[in-house]
Amino acid sequence: MAPTAANTVMGHRESTPSSGGVVEVDRLVFSYPNPGRKPSSPILHIDSVKLFHGERLFIYGPSGCGKTTLLGLLAGVLEPDSGMVRILGEDLGQMSRASRDAFRAAHIGYIFQMFNLLPYLSVLDNILLPTFINDKRKSKIKRSPKEAAVALAESLGLGDQLHSRSSELSVGQQQRVAAARALIGAPEVVIADEPTSALDADRRREFLDLLFEQCRAVSAALIFVSHDRGLQTMFDRSVDLSELNRAVTP
Repeated sequence: MAPTAANTVMGHRESTPSSGGVVEVDRLVFSYPNPGRKPSSPILHIDSVKLFHGERLFIYGPSGCGKTTLLGLLAGVLEPDSGMVRILGEDLGQMSRASRDAFRAAHIGYIFQMFNLLPYLSVLDNILLPTFINDKRKSKIKRSPKEAAVALAESLGLGDQLHSRSSELSVGQQQRVAAARALIGAPEVVIADEPTSALDADRRREFLDLLFEQCRAVSAALIFVSHDRGLQTMFDRSVDLSELNRAVTP
């Protein structure tokens, strides 16, 4: 059962204050570098967010409120000015860039808004890509990577497209390939940045049902960002980033 407003504060549950989350944000401040001499104003200033294994968190807000920036910090692509981003108990701010890249590849599946598939690769090879670049992700697969990729593709309705190039697929098919690529190797955290923005309502619901099913199968925590508040009832919790973010938006 999803937590109610009464037991949810700043994006985390009051009922489990001592338990460690799979994703934890604490006193996070971030600003983009200013090429001039004046100090940059913070883009993000977030007191606290916590997400547990298997939870589905919906983050919404208007353009410019910092949604994609927050995802970049959670994925370790960006470094905070101060505060902490901890994934699976590891403080990303204490890692080198190379270590963060390796950690992200091993533990985080990312579904990009524009999918970011490699057009010259087949559907199968696009799905397998995380296993090519990270041995830890590959080692978590109990069967062969190819068998796991085929099973994922079939579960997402892509079984007859395995050898097609991604550039030959429809938008909906590309989206499902991106989801399969993010999910292979059972990442503990799945991050989705506006992945349904190009879909109509029926296909959006179908995609989300498939995504939830796959995340549930591996107990992955899901962080889903969208401006479409009509989706929030499908998630365990929702957060309005424009209210959570204490920074003054420039």
